[in-house]
Amino acid sequence: MYAYISEEYKKDIYEAQKNYIIAKAYHETMELIEKDSKTTALQEVPFYDKNNKRVLDYKTSYTIADDKEAIKFYKLVHEKRLKLGFKVNLKCVYEGYKEDEPYFLTTTYLSFDLLKKAENTLITVAHAALPEHLQSGIKLDTLNGSFRFKQEFINIIMKFDTGYEYNVKNMLTGILK
Repeated sequence: MYAYISEEYKKDIYEAQKNYIIAKAYHETMELIEKDSKTTALQEVPFYDKNNKRVLDYKTSYTIADDKEAIKFYKLVHEKRLKLGFKVNLKCVYEGYKEDEPYFLTTTYLSFDLLKKAENTLITVAHAALPEHLQSGIKLDTLNGSFRFKQEFINIIMKFDTGYEYNVKNMLTGILK
């Protein structure tokens, strides 16, 4: 089932939907690179927590006890990231970046921000397209303050029929220039 919207908002909503899809795909790709990089590093080299138990799960890699071992782990993970295709000019996107410490950043530090901006833009644009009586009942503060409401609203917005066709070529036109 699709929601129909006024002609004046269709182009803006289409652009916001497109940017959200791209940001979500990029973020999910970065999450996979991060997970795979940490998992591979933990499989290749044994790292231990403060209780001298081997760290095997990438989600608990922050528990590596020794600082020197943690740095060794992060350097190994960074090496794995690069092999999996993580290519971002970190000097351009991270204010506190130190050229000799690229391994301290995760692949998702930038993609998470992009996804949140795309979500907020999508919500703001779609909210503006709502009739006034719905706008007053659905507050932007409520949507942005509640993960559940925000996700439900995004799911609804992504069903809006803008009349534009989604395909890889038209979605990536601005990115691949």
